[in-house]
Amino acid sequence: MLIIMRLRYNTGQATVVQFIVVMLLGFVTNAISLAGSASRDEGSFATDLLLTVFILILQAFWLGFLCVVGFAAQDKRNRSLALLLIGLEGITFMVALFNARHPGNPVALMASLLHMAIAIYVAFMAFNIYRARGKRIVSRPKQAVAGRPRRRPTTHHTTK
Repeated sequence: MLIIMRLRYNTGQATVVQFIVVMLLGFVTNAISLAGSASRDEGSFATDLLLTVFILILQAFWLGFLCVVGFAAQDKRNRSLALLLIGLEGITFMVALFNARHPGNPVALMASLLHMAIAIYVAFMAFNIYRARGKRIVSRPKQAVAGRPRRRPTTHHTTK
């Protein structure tokens, strides 16, 4: 239960997990794509390699920026940072959706679906920070009880 409670607002750790998972899957899917490119006789392997390196560097910068915003939103519990993280994760989701609609191989499709799921999860945690308004994040907001105030139960002691 402690793990679930911590996962409600730890956007920093979640974005680091997102960085690691997406970059590892990016290396795997791009290696598969490059292996397919090398087996063809088109002579475009050097171009594909250069584009792959450029895309991986761009992806690393983007995910690194998400990590910075994720840690800042977690540490400061700032509503505007949480909204920024939600918007950035929305952009990340849209790019992963585009990649899922046009996969190069089955591994790329699975990587895109996992990337979309992580983006939704991080955005949900950022929404919890936004909803908490800088206060503690709880599972359910306290509801006012109509009528009398809550009292402790009294114990009756009998003496003989």
